[in-house]
Amino acid sequence: MSTQFAGKIKGIEDAEAKAAVANAAAAKKAQVEKLIADVHSLEGQHDFAGARSKLSELQSLGENTNSLSADIERSEKGFAASQRSASCAVGQVPRQKWSNPLKPGQEMGQSFLDANLELSAGTNCGLAADALQAAPKGEVKLLVNIDADGKVDDGRVLIGDQSAGSSALAAAKRSWHFSAPKANGIPVKTSASVIVRFN
Repeated sequence: MSTQFAGKIKGIEDAEAKAAVANAAAAKKAQVEKLIADVHSLEGQHDFAGARSKLSELQSLGENTNSLSADIERSEKGFAASQRSASCAVGQVPRQKWSNPLKPGQEMGQSFLDANLELSAGTNCGLAADALQAAPKGEVKLLVNIDADGKVDDGRVLIGDQSAGSSALAAAKRSWHFSAPKANGIPVKTSASVIVRFN
């Protein structure tokens, strides 16, 4: 009789031990899921340091956090890029009248144009996201050569970070468009200074 009784007690103890293990596993799973949800929530709020601080808690529970860490890194870079911007402004000069004969396509100083040059450069001056991210905050000044159709055919960096200036110049050649320069109503080529501000 005592053997049966001992067997029943052993069965109860085994069942309780299994239940305790299952409960502990369920509690750990819930804790892990909550921490992962917290990481995503903090990421969504752009609190990347807070999100990273949760990774050590996950690691202490035996979780591999490599993919979460990579997610945070990606989100942070994307957010940083979205916060960067660039603006460009054409340096304007006082107007003068050109009184000599003119040939179409002739090089003319900006001051002899019939109107101020208007620049259509696109979002962030046409700069690619990686170029925008790489550029230090501040200004670069370019001198761009503009053909009779208003396209940039060449130029150079006058002042500022050379790398950022080169990126801006590449964008200028690729996508900037000026109002077609005219002097006395005749299409001409000209050059203009443009300040690109990286924020």
